Amino acid sequence: MKQRTAIVRALALDPLALLMDEPFARLDAQTRNRLHGELNEIVLRTQVTVIFVTRSLQEALILGDRVVVLGRAPARVKDVVEVSGVTDPDSERFVRSRHQLRNLLADEIDGGRSL
Repeated sequence: MKQRTAIVRALALDPLALLMDEPFARLDAQTRNRLHGELNEIVLRTQVTVIFVTRSLQEALILGDRVVVLGRAPARVKDVVEVSGVTDPDSERFVRSRHQLRNLLADEIDGGRSL
């Protein structure tokens, strides 16, 4: 409930963009999935740009149009992956996109340094 209240409070200011830093990380899977749907509906209705920080590949794919993969510190943009419309976890495109993101992240880990 706190997450929904925070989102509504931010939207009341009619912003051009929202920065959300792992807002659903502490929620159970059921609540997180419901809020994913609600956030997608809000974005469609308001056309607000959302910059969403997450460590979850699934969440990035379900919510994102583009996933920006950051490299090691000092943070740099390693790649930008277009994922618009990739929302069905059972689709071939979802699986390919998740695999692409995993490979990008594995390159960082294999380099001997943490993300």
